[in-house]
Amino acid sequence: MSLSGRLRTSFATGLLLVTPLAVTLFVLQFVFVRTTGLLNPLVQATRLTNYTANVEIVAQLLAALLIDAGITLLGYLASWRLGKRLFGGVERAIRLVQRSAGYDAVVLVEFLRKGVYAVGFITNEAPRATRRATNEDLYSVFLPNSPNPTAGAFGSSSRRD
Repeated sequence: MSLSGRLRTSFATGLLLVTPLAVTLFVLQFVFVRTTGLLNPLVQATRLTNYTANVEIVAQLLAALLIDAGITLLGYLASWRLGKRLFGGVERAIRLVQRSAGYDAVVLVEFLRKGVYAVGFITNEAPRATRRATNEDLYSVFLPNSPNPTAGAFGSSSRRD
């Protein structure tokens, strides 16, 4: 291999080694800037810099620790009997709004044009207004996309088989 070929190969290898570090540093800087941007109003409102000898980064760290402690205390209180009574209503309301979190059945749905079928997953019954308008038992069906099955389209099916 020639000298210029070795230099190109060495440069490419070095670039591949440095790129993950550069991306990591970029992401950490982005997260740090966003976090401090969210904490600065709290630091200014509580005047935490007065308690940290005017060192702003220490005040921001103290604000983050106070937020973490507050969230932990809220979670701890919610695990007690009184907390379950106070926060249980919210949980029950969420359960009423959120039906089952899974799929009921796998179905084939005629999709896009006649004779073409797609695999779908029944998620729930269709809304009452839709069923009343069509006078049929309709079901909400999730049709996953390829190659990313977490994305897809929703449609309706009139039969469960």
